[in-house]
Amino acid sequence: MGKTENPAVSERRILKKFLQRYYRMRKQQETLQARLQRMRSEFRDNESTEIEAKLRTQKREAKKSTLQIMEILDFLPQGSTERTIMELRHIDCKTWTQVQRAVFLTPSPCYERYNKGLDALLGIDKVRSMVGLPKNGSGG
Repeated sequence: MGKTENPAVSERRILKKFLQRYYRMRKQQETLQARLQRMRSEFRDNESTEIEAKLRTQKREAKKSTLQIMEILDFLPQGSTERTIMELRHIDCKTWTQVQRAVFLTPSPCYERYNKGLDALLGIDKVRSMVGLPKNGSGG
């Protein structure tokens, strides 16, 4: 028999994937930027123009994603540990080790606070709508 995923875990995974969009775009931009530099030095012609256009498009998308992520994180209390962890992770693109050092937590409590933040956000209908989940029925 197939293993079924807990709905709460599945929803967390969807929200995490949404919050990780900026990081993925940023990594892709770094790759394209390096490619552009290499092509400029190798070809010195119009081939780099296409990559430059793609980079500009990705920068606009990254800005849009960042604003959406910030809008979602604004639902968490200012100065809360959960919000700080999420901002460090999803806006500043810090590693888990860097996040843990910044908030003075060991790994397990840090992940617990992160998941608590995810669950709080998933209790808000506007956040659920932004990430493509149905309303939870409690009106959040």
